[in-house]
Amino acid sequence: MEMHLVSRANQIVNAARHSFAFKAGELLHTEDPHKFTTESFAGLAARAGWSVTREWVGPAPQFAIFSLTQAQTHFMSAAGRTSTMETKSIKLPGPDHPITIESNPVRVVVSVAGRVIADTRSALTLNEAGHAAVQYIPQKDVDMTLLKRTDHHTYCPYKGDCSYYSIPLGGERSVDAVWTYEAPYAAVAAIKDHVAFYADRVDAIDAQQESKKG
Repeated sequence: MEMHLVSRANQIVNAARHSFAFKAGELLHTEDPHKFTTESFAGLAARAGWSVTREWVGPAPQFAIFSLTQAQTHFMSAAGRTSTMETKSIKLPGPDHPITIESNPVRVVVSVAGRVIADTRSALTLNEAGHAAVQYIPQKDVDMTLLKRTDHHTYCPYKGDCSYYSIPLGGERSVDAVWTYEAPYAAVAAIKDHVAFYADRVDAIDAQQESKKG
């Protein structure tokens, strides 16, 4: 379904330092209604080069308004070169996208190629909507000498910029097997100085419940 406005007279409209001329009877295409979740709309906007900066969702929810910004801004450097600066959206966990972080009392051991990469009793379990629970392990309990930092980076609007490590002992399977948020957003600040592992890129992530002595 399309929606339009109709110009009732010949006119010129000034907006954002631009002038737009409309003839009497000319149609202005305003929208094509579709049904989206907040996540699917953000993905659609991202594919078109836009980022969601703010969102308002009705209580039903049946109606939402999104504030968008261009994902990339071009600017001229002092040296006369054109550079690209990425504008990233920031979102807060909430009822529509909950994130919880809890201390894990069990021992967590990560191994690759017969070597223990991490061994901790201080893991944090992060549960995020739409994702499996993740164990974030303090770097002090990880043998960082067995990891190799890579150039791969991703971005999460809820957690921030994400950096990656490979585990050379694991070969090709363990490329970018480890990730970390070095400067996580305030809502997930607890995972700073922690790393997490992809379960399918290591041999095992064992959660070992300590047996109680009688």
